[in-house]
Amino acid sequence: MTANLKKQKRFLALTPKELDWEVNAVFTAMTQDLDRPFKAGGRNVRSVVRRWCPLTHGTTEVDVDTFRRNYISAHFFDRFLYAEEEAACDDLEKQAFVKFEANLARGRLQNDALDNLQYGRLNSVLESARLEIQSILGELELEDWFPLCVHGPNASLRVRKENSYADKKAQALDGTLPALMLHRQYLKWNNHLDAYLEPMLRSKVIEYECVRGSKLSFVPKKFDSLRTMLIEPTLNQFFQQGLGRLITKRLRENADIDLETQADCHRRLVRLITANSLDIATIDWSEASDRIWLNINRKLLPSDWFAAIQDVRSPQCEYQGKWYELTMTGSMGCGFVFPLQTLVFLSIIRALAREGGHSEFVSVFGDDCICDSSLKDEIEWFATAVDWKLNSNKSFFDGPFRESCGVDSYRGEDCRPYFIQRPPLSDFGHATSLEAWAYGVFNLIGLRTGLGSDMPYVQRWLDTFLTRLGVETGPCMVPERFSVKAGIQIKSLDQVPALWRTQMTVLEDYFYPYYGYHFNYLAPAVARQAVDQEPYYLLALEGKGVPTSFWSKKLDHEEAGEFFLLNAGEVPSKKVSSIKRKTGFVHSWTYLST
Repeated sequence: MTANLKKQKRFLALTPKELDWEVNAVFTAMTQDLDRPFKAGGRNVRSVVRRWCPLTHGTTEVDVDTFRRNYISAHFFDRFLYAEEEAACDDLEKQAFVKFEANLARGRLQNDALDNLQYGRLNSVLESARLEIQSILGELELEDWFPLCVHGPNASLRVRKENSYADKKAQALDGTLPALMLHRQYLKWNNHLDAYLEPMLRSKVIEYECVRGSKLSFVPKKFDSLRTMLIEPTLNQFFQQGLGRLITKRLRENADIDLETQADCHRRLVRLITANSLDIATIDWSEASDRIWLNINRKLLPSDWFAAIQDVRSPQCEYQGKWYELTMTGSMGCGFVFPLQTLVFLSIIRALAREGGHSEFVSVFGDDCICDSSLKDEIEWFATAVDWKLNSNKSFFDGPFRESCGVDSYRGEDCRPYFIQRPPLSDFGHATSLEAWAYGVFNLIGLRTGLGSDMPYVQRWLDTFLTRLGVETGPCMVPERFSVKAGIQIKSLDQVPALWRTQMTVLEDYFYPYYGYHFNYLAPAVARQAVDQEPYYLLALEGKGVPTSFWSKKLDHEEAGEFFLLNAGEVPSKKVSSIKRKTGFVHSWTYLST
């Protein structure tokens, strides 16, 4: 390696500590653009700015702009791990496991109590919910279930994430004993798969593998906590996916809950509720999937459905060589958990509403629930009775603020914060990867604050950061439909920030009567076509549209030249070149106009 290359490599590398400084710098810049200047200078910045949240001290009677400035700033660091905190992630995992063990113990107590439950208010509510679930689910037929079974896109017990394809999953025959028996029954139904697997099974190229259950792992949740994740056996996951999809189908057909559109429905609802000061609550649950105790579903589900869940769930999980009996029906990573959660919370809250004579308007998406605010006492009572945990920080029964499905609505306006996150450690030595991270930070701050690209202080931070990375041509510019990490998103040429306007390269072509601008965008792979329809967005940005005759064209350089001659003034020319920079690619293209 030459001395020059070594020097360049040292220049491009960014240490974890230096990234901490950059994050504090961009936060300082953002608060200046929001007219609430604050100089961030150390890890204690999180504890300081968190006090700015209007929700923590009841000061919600302010205008939307003031609320948004304070709320966004207060939660900026919620999911960011400083270098020292990231080094302590092992401690976070220990804490998460202690919490998981305590949850299993709670589940044992609740399952015993529910197993002996006979009379009283709780039994009455569960019976009412059971009747509703029965009317929604109906009977379980294998002919309805098996066609919906699919392998999911994520890792399973014997298939790593990078190999998570249909053929690899089909040949991985690990599962609990009930799942293995169910798979033999499935092969009698699916002749094609049986014909595919039979020669491999006969020659013992592949074999069934009986396992005790799933593997426990943890994934990041916030800067100071991890979330439980179960890696399921491959065949269990296969049947879990089918069961979850069948519950989803029955919810859509019999309860008017469409999980494909329900999140959008909730986002619209919270804006409507807060804009009109409606007495409707938004409710969120902590550790929701980990507290749907097994015996709650034994009480609620029809016997055929509960038997199917017993067949495909993991009864145990393994962690660091030890096995633990699971007291919940399933956790994150289990294919039926999300639709089952939706079904359970929907039926329980409707049962509570019927019992108390309240409005039965209930909308549920996973553990996000929307219902009449007058149900607060009943919901809190039920949560105590079965040891469910209301998330008090995300549940709102009154006031001008509600939160659901990624929308934090205040007086009808979405004030969702931007949660900055540190890039993977592997990106720290690569200029292009860090450049892409910086574009994402810039665009998402602009989106969440409502300032767009009109952020002079954040612009200066980005300019300084790109210069430090060795980017001499200024930032890439892309339209809004491009990835937030491809460049600065703009709606028109007028929105190019003045700081970089002088760096736009004006081009003239003496062969054709065109002039235009030279732009760059980041992409993870080399563009394979000299000309295609995708990047001709500048015509659309200026209201001209792209000619219909051009959309279906796949032209090389020579064909493109002929096409431009025949359609002069109608379409722009795109010339693509690619330069490999470390782990990414910078694509250049030219917008030409008459």
